[in-house]
Amino acid sequence: TSPERIADVRLLWQNRLDALEAPDLSDRDLRGADMTNAFLPGANLRGADLTGAKMQDASLSGANFRGSTFDQVDLQHAELQGAVLSGLKIWRSDFSFARMAFSDLYSSRILESDFSHTELSGADLGVSLVLGSELVRVDLFRASLEGAAIVRSEMPYASFAEADLYGLFAAENDLGEAVFAGADLSRSTFLDSDLTYARFQMNTVLDT
Repeated sequence: TSPERIADVRLLWQNRLDALEAPDLSDRDLRGADMTNAFLPGANLRGADLTGAKMQDASLSGANFRGSTFDQVDLQHAELQGAVLSGLKIWRSDFSFARMAFSDLYSSRILESDFSHTELSGADLGVSLVLGSELVRVDLFRASLEGAAIVRSEMPYASFAEADLYGLFAAENDLGEAVFAGADLSRSTFLDSDLTYARFQMNTVLDT
């Protein structure tokens, strides 16, 4: 999929969301709110306090979370395709099994959070920081992590296939059996990381 195709898919998501009347929850105090199974595609959650909110299985595709407080939020199995979370500090939150294709996490700080089995294909995590987090079997196919830093995180079986990893800094991570086939690894750095059986080409395995 070319960058133009990815842009077309993002535009398609936006056009679908524009056809819906998206709820405005900006600047709301939603601490501890139970929004399990909520149907909120395209919701405006800018500046909302989501501390401790329960949003499992919620439909939040295209939602805008910019400027929100994102501490200990439960988003397991949520639909977050095309959601905007850029610039956020995401702390101790659970995104496991969420679907986040083409989401915007540019310049975010992901701290002690769980993104295991999460689909992040085509997502933008450029210049973001991932620290002390769980990303077991995360799918980062054709995602952008240009200039990002991943430190002390668990990422066995992660897929970085065809991802943009230009300038990525990775240190003290478990990347055992991760897939990097077709990824741009230009100027990337891997320090003290477990890359046992990592795959850099479809037929090449690194046995450390």
